Amino acid sequence: HLQTDAFTLSFYHTLAQIPGMMLASGLIDLAGRKRLVIIGFGGGSIALMFLSSTAKSIHSTGKDIADGMYSIVVLGLACFYSIFLSIGWLSIECLSTESFPTRVRSTGRGVCVASGRIAGFSVQFMYGYYINQNEISTMLAMASALAVFGVIVACQTTDTTNVDLQDHWDNGKGADETFDYDANGVDEIPPKSNSFADKKHKI
Repeated sequence: HLQTDAFTLSFYHTLAQIPGMMLASGLIDLAGRKRLVIIGFGGGSIALMFLSSTAKSIHSTGKDIADGMYSIVVLGLACFYSIFLSIGWLSIECLSTESFPTRVRSTGRGVCVASGRIAGFSVQFMYGYYINQNEISTMLAMASALAVFGVIVACQTTDTTNVDLQDHWDNGKGADETFDYDANGVDEIPPKSNSFADKKHKI
């Protein structure tokens, strides 16, 4: 039964991430980062809402999750949630990384990842309480509400799709000031000149 076979549930749930990753990779530059974040969290919120309703129906009728069509419905909704979750998280990782200037991009990305890990760790205590109280529908409803909050926040962000970065790795010297390279690496910045003889050694 699906109720007791945790390995099968985990396998299908993880397998559903593959189409989500493929969709995110193929549409990240076409649909845009911001739009995919909204689609991912919005679709995940809808899937969680239906899961919450299904869990409440199972609890109210006293039926087992493995009875009838309930197991198929729960597994299907969980897979759809996994697809939308993959689309949302892959898009938000790209969007958040590109939102930081070059000088602090690694630090900003690290702070975002660390914050996500802390939140994921902390929320397990809340989920554990609701599961022990047999309030799975409440837990899923709260997760759906948080996903809606993610959609609202995403609508307020700036889309970085096809947008050039506003800073430069050469401290903003511009394209006219280029470097000469020799066998030992970077030499010095040559003075500006309009002559062809001076420009032919530039990169």
